[in-house]
Amino acid sequence: MDDLLESVSESTRVCPDCGQTEHADTCPITVALRGESDADRAWFENHPMATEYFRELSSREEYLLRRLLDLPADAVPHGRVHVTQIEPGLRIRDWRAIGWYLPISASGGDRSC
Repeated sequence: MDDLLESVSESTRVCPDCGQTEHADTCPITVALRGESDADRAWFENHPMATEYFRELSSREEYLLRRLLDLPADAVPHGRVHVTQIEPGLRIRDWRAIGWYLPISASGGDRSC
């Protein structure tokens, strides 16, 4: 998450949903992160010898990234999330491999970010 936040300007670090830098328990971003954390924990519990895995971007993470990066509604995500377990109960998610396809503009040419 820190890498993601470093990529956005200081003015956009305030949550667009709850208006705070520390999210309320009901904030959609908090709910999204908690849901993914639970799913990743369950995956590692079912694969106790694993230290990392790759998975699809969830709809909750897509929502989070769209809000934080202020992406257009027609941007289409591609790539996979890299999840690493540092130790049981401590995991990191790396979204750097997630890119976004943008539709061809009226002036022509592919766009991606």
